[in-house]
Formats: sequence, C-alpha cells, structure tokens
Amino acid sequence: MQSERAPRIVSNAPQESTRGVRLLRPRADRPNPYGVEWAERTWSPELGQEIRKVKKQFFPTAKLCEARAAELRKARREGALRTLNRREVDEWHAFKAATLGTPWPEIVAGWRANLERTGTIPTRTTIAEHSAEYLREFAERVARGEAATGSLRHREHKLRLFTADFGSRRVAEVCDLDLKKWLAAQALSSAGTFNNYRKILSGFFAHAVLAHLRPDNPCAGVPPRGETRDEVGILSVPQIAHLLHACATFTDASGARRFAPALRRIALENFAGIRYSSAVRLRPEDVNMEDRGIRHPSRSIKTRRRQYVEGFPDALWAWLKVAPDDTALTERQYLELKSDLFRAARVPHPHNCLRHSFATYHLASRTNPGLTAYLLCHRNQQKLWDHYKGNATAAEGRRWETITPETAGAMGREWLAELEQRAGVRRPAPPAP
Repeated sequence: MQSERAPRIVSNAPQESTRGVRLLRPRADRPNPYGVEWAERTWSPELGQEIRKVKKQFFPTAKLCEARAAELRKARREGALRTLNRREVDEWHAFKAATLGTPWPEIVAGWRANLERTGTIPTRTTIAEHSAEYLREFAERVARGEAATGSLRHREHKLRLFTADFGSRRVAEVCDLDLKKWLAAQALSSAGTFNNYRKILSGFFAHAVLAHLRPDNPCAGVPPRGETRDEVGILSVPQIAHLLHACATFTDASGARRFAPALRRIALENFAGIRYSSAVRLRPEDVNMEDRGIRHPSRSIKTRRRQYVEGFPDALWAWLKVAPDDTALTERQYLELKSDLFRAARVPHPHNCLRHSFATYHLASRTNPGLTAYLLCHRNQQKLWDHYKGNATAAEGRRWETITPETAGAMGREWLAELEQRAGVRRPAPPAP
C-alpha cells in the first residue's frame, strides 16, 4: 500500500545517477554547497589489491560543479576513471628506467619502425590462446618422433601453471619483470628446477617470436641460476653393483625375473651415460655389439643430431651380452619398472643418477675430460668441470669399471652390509676355532 505521508527529504542525499557520477544536493550550511560524488578503482597497499573507493568534491557554484561532473562522466565513458594499481606502477617505473627517461613518443616511433622491419604484427593473442597452439604443435612433433612424450608432459605442466596466472594477458605485453616475479612466487629452491621452468618459458616465447606475436624473448632478461655440484646426485660403487645385480637376478613370487626386461636400458644409462629417454628410444640395431659403438639417431638424442659414438667401458658390453632382447617397453612402463627396481633394491634414486654416476666415475677413472664429454655427447667440457670433477677418486672410478655380471653380487653385498649397520642389525660372531 502506498504511504500517504510525504517522503523524508535529506538535504545531502545523492541525486539521480549518471554513469556512476552523482550530483549531491546543495547544502547552504557549507562554504561550497555544491558537490559531486563518484567511485574509482584504487590500489590498497594494506590489502595488496584494488578496492572501490568513493570520492567527493565540492564547489562554490552549481556551474563549476556541473562542469566537473561532465568531465568525470566523459572520463568514465572512456575507461579512464581509475588509478594505477601496484603492478602498473612498477611496470611504469621499470619502463622509464629501461628507456633512460626517453620521451614515450620517441619510443613508440622506434617500436613501430621495428615492427615494420621484423614483420611483427600487433596482436591481441593471449597467453592462453598461444599456449594451446604451442602445445598442439609440440604434440604433433611427438607424434612424428621428433620429441619425447615426457618433454610434452613437462611443458603441459609448467604452461598450465603459467596460464593460470597470465592466461588473459596478451603475449606481447609480458615482460621479463613479470617472469622474474612469477618464478620467484613458485618458490623453486633448486637451481636445476628453476632453470627447467625458465627453459620451458623461453621455448614458449621463442615460438611466439617465430610466429611474429612479439619482437623479442622476455626470458633473455631472466638470468639462469648457477647449479652447484652438490645438486648432482650420484650412487656409490656398491649401490650401483647391487642395483645391477638385483635387476638381473631378482625373482618375484612366481619365479619370474621381473626386472630383467629393464637390464639393457639400466646398463646403457650406467656404463654409456645415456639419458633414460634416449635409452628407451634406442633400438637393438642402434647398438653395434661387434664394433662396440652406439648410433644415436636424431629421434633418440636430446640434441636431435645423429651421432655415432665409440670408446665405452668393457663393462657395458659384458652386461649387454647377458641382458634379454629388447622388449618394446614404453617410456612410462620403463620408468615405472625402474622406480620399482630402486625400491626393491633399497638404493636411493636421485634424479638422473645413473648418467651422473657414469660422468663422475668415468672422468675419475680415465682423467680424460675430452673423452668423457664425447661419450656424453656434450658440446664442450664445461659441464664436467662444473658438476663432476672431484666427486670421486681415481680408485673409485677404476673399481666402477670392474662391475660385471660376475662381480656385481659380491660388490653389492657391501651396500647391504651398510644398510644393516644403519639399521643397527648385528651379525652373529663366528664360532671360536
């Protein structure tokens, strides 16, 4: 029912709204009786986010007040009625510092000239859109045998995280400062993990440069972290011996040699320094038992360049002679079987430890960095000096080369004895003579 009473009049009540800008009712008790009220998005340092803040301004005459309201309505229509947030302020200061205070019209002119020179077309393609295209093309490379399935999984994982934070941003507007802050927010304590994230982002933006979506790669401004030798995980000689012996001889409840199908690949990783992904992709015909050499087709090696390598330790060929024929294990099946082997043998499993062990012991035994780098298919010897030199003695290296199917059992028992000692197990004393 409609009330018969007259509505209450509030002298300062807002008048009719026009695009979020409101004229306040005049108040005769103020020096400036005419006012206008509007809302802006502003940055709150306390909350660390944007908030909506209502502002008011007062004038001595109605004409001045209405003129100001007209300015505010125009600004709102043009999307300019807002303040910079913290990220935008940081970007602006970084931009001014990077350009040494150069006036922005000069920078824009140079930017346009560079677009014409490089053929780059300004685009509104977002990170999410380009990520989907990049992963689709990478999946096609995997299908053609030009890249590994594991590489695709790594890219999917990292780019899913990156897209969750930057998916709506345009590819061309992400800068190195954005990447530095994002990588720092991931709390990547390991230098190797940090560099892996950076490498995948670099490949992603390199693809964007080739697609003419942006003129440069922002990862160029994100320096990689220095990796230390302590981050390279290697196994002791008794641990390697026991692992190989278990792989060759372990039997399950049914009497089957469960891990034997992985022996060929385990031997290639440990005595040829081959990455696990390359060991999976190598075929029997790639391993030349007669001439004792290994052919790396482009499909099986990280560098994607075909190579033929000779000069591996004799122990490699001794293990390959007793290993079962290749069994067409997929990469995932091999990784699962390998992980189960490490658990069954109670041997620690640092990342890429067999390849790292090969580099460490071969360098210690042969003291020939050029040969070790050649067998690892490294382009130079720098990695050897940075990661492997000094991690093992020459005696340990020579002993590593004596791990054969005949000696592995006895050498591996040293590791089992160490495990018992750690667990506090005491063996009974031998009977007195």
